[in-house]
Amino acid sequence: MSEPSTERPRARSPRHVKAAANLLQKEARRIVKRHADRIGPTVCDEVRAAVAAIDTHRAASAWSEMEAEAERLDELLQTHARFARKSALRETLENVLLAVGAALVLRSCLYEPFKIPSGSMRPTLLEGDHIFVNKFRYGVQIPFTSSIVAADAVDEIRRGEVIVFRYPLDHSEDFIKRVIGLGGDTVRVDDGELAIRRAGETAFEPVHRRRLDGPCESAGLRCSLFEETLDGRTYVVRYLTDDEPHSDQRNREIEVPAGHLLVLGDNRNESMDSLQWRGPVEAISADRLLTMKDLRDLTDETAFSVEPRVSSRDHQDPARDHIEYQANRRSPARDLGLEVWRSPSLGARAVFEGAVAELTEPKPETVDGLLAQSPGIDDAARMRAADVGGALDALSVSQTADAYRAVFLLEPGQAVFRLLCGRETCESPGALALRIAEIVRRYQRDPTRSTRELLEVEDNVRYARTWRSRDQRSDRFLDAAFASASTDARVVRLRAWRRPKEGAGTIRSAALAAFGATKSSASPYARLGPDAWQVVDDNQRIYVVHDVAAEFVYVLECARTVCPDPGRGDALLERIEERVADAAANRRKLRSLLTGTDVPELTALQVDTPDVYEWEQLALEATVRGGEHSVKLEAWRAPAEGVDATLARWQNELPSSTVRADIRPGAVVGAADSGFRVLFGVPESDVALSLTCRSGLCATEDAAAALAKRISDKAADPTAFIDRAATRPRPFVPRGNVKGRAERIWLPLHRFWRAID
Repeated sequence: MSEPSTERPRARSPRHVKAAANLLQKEARRIVKRHADRIGPTVCDEVRAAVAAIDTHRAASAWSEMEAEAERLDELLQTHARFARKSALRETLENVLLAVGAALVLRSCLYEPFKIPSGSMRPTLLEGDHIFVNKFRYGVQIPFTSSIVAADAVDEIRRGEVIVFRYPLDHSEDFIKRVIGLGGDTVRVDDGELAIRRAGETAFEPVHRRRLDGPCESAGLRCSLFEETLDGRTYVVRYLTDDEPHSDQRNREIEVPAGHLLVLGDNRNESMDSLQWRGPVEAISADRLLTMKDLRDLTDETAFSVEPRVSSRDHQDPARDHIEYQANRRSPARDLGLEVWRSPSLGARAVFEGAVAELTEPKPETVDGLLAQSPGIDDAARMRAADVGGALDALSVSQTADAYRAVFLLEPGQAVFRLLCGRETCESPGALALRIAEIVRRYQRDPTRSTRELLEVEDNVRYARTWRSRDQRSDRFLDAAFASASTDARVVRLRAWRRPKEGAGTIRSAALAAFGATKSSASPYARLGPDAWQVVDDNQRIYVVHDVAAEFVYVLECARTVCPDPGRGDALLERIEERVADAAANRRKLRSLLTGTDVPELTALQVDTPDVYEWEQLALEATVRGGEHSVKLEAWRAPAEGVDATLARWQNELPSSTVRADIRPGAVVGAADSGFRVLFGVPESDVALSLTCRSGLCATEDAAAALAKRISDKAADPTAFIDRAATRPRPFVPRGNVKGRAERIWLPLHRFWRAID
């Protein structure tokens, strides 16, 4: 982002040339008039000719020729009339030098103009504003230096003031920002809100601000304005907004050293300021000494994640670094999953029974009954869950070694739920009841909520999410019906499920349940194999067919008036079976399963169905990053107290230790933090190292020592772990870089001489 720079006048303009020539002509006429006898007529004529030529060039605006003629006249006078003249050019230069000196004094000690080229100080200062900076306010600065004279005799820099300063990372650039922290302060930025712990104080004091209702625009992005008050000075700042006001991702806590300042732009999200500045350093990189490959080679785990480095003053020191890895462990006992059927075609009760049929040893339950099995649950939570649980029409639960599975029904709302909850997430039947109650409560508040909004997940577990939303119904489901031309009564109906994501077994069991049957009670329909059943009553014949290979389920209902005997049903089934493979492969073929040509004596009915399919699922596979499966490496290059003293201080933190010369001479290992800590130094690179490996990764001391040995071998070569392209925050402005306080806007005219807040 571009920052303010001073305007500089152009040298040797036509105006300067004319001024110098005028002075020279005036002097030439004076010399010819007073000393013609002494310099002779020939020289006088040449002088007069040169004077006339200058007039001619001036009239033609030929400035280069005019300047050349003036220099010839100056040389002529210098050769023949040196005794009578003072060089016009020299006089001009002296005048220019005098003017430049006066300007330097003015700009260095009193006032200097600046132009604002960027929007970093919006809304206080806009692009194109011209401002005056008071150079005397904070003391007189010796030109071209950072030395301040008489600083004690004038005002000190105060928080909230707008200053111009040389950019700490490039002194050729001038920046303009607002002072937030002085030397000795600690400034905290938390979601855009500022708090300051002043030098010598123990508590943070929030910087007061209030939101303004005025309009705010930022190149099409939403933004909010806030009035901020700091040490009695009130000004307006701007934040870009996403979903939340004053969102700011630059959260930090910074201690300002003595003799320095911390500054921010008023356009907080779009300002290159103390929270953004980073400078190049030669930094130590702990993650080059210990890599994930090392951990995979030397431990039993294969998947790791890096713990984020804490933003601290220690980490800003390029000579120190630390890295922590945690193993990612698959944990089926923490899995979560939720399926919801909304107004299913087969009926909610039938789908409930079909889903229960897929459970292992299901047991009818109630929310109250589950709560009664867990006496340790909070009374208030128990009462809330019991109230919600009373709305359930049916609940069935099964248990396995890893998880609970529950199917529950809200019959008035035509909704069925199937929940999977790992045994470490739902640690007891009561915990399962609380989850069920929370799902039902959220659904009752808004039945349109997706499974992602119904299921609450744990913050300390990483989940691989699979969300199957409600597909277009026509892609996955067919409902075709035909009526008798004489009675308009529905006599043939075909419902087909193409590769149902909720499981063909669940659909098959639900379809049988819809007609009061199960796999064991329905009659097998041997003509179509072992996965076809027939249910016959006084009014119709029902066929439920599960094509396992094609992942296809269909239900054909045929009234006795059309299918008085099995023969007509067999004929229809034969035609459907011929088309199943094509329909399973191509969703557009679903509509061809049964058409009017198959039942020419009947009329096709328009079946009103929702646009989206009835089923939706959220599946969460858990990955746990437990602290017991972690390893941490701390590295400190050239510590001020020396490597040996640093290692001795660390060793005092261990209750006991053992020398391990196989790692490196002087290395020690001790029990620490539910694992082992290895301390060793590497003289070749002047680095002190501390490795802490917890029991999940290092079950034995030798396992920790193997990791330390590999680190030691790498650390012997400084080029292996020194990052010469690294950067670190450089958030401070040295006091000597401050040029002055921004006080007045003098352009544009409609803001002329407005004070800068």
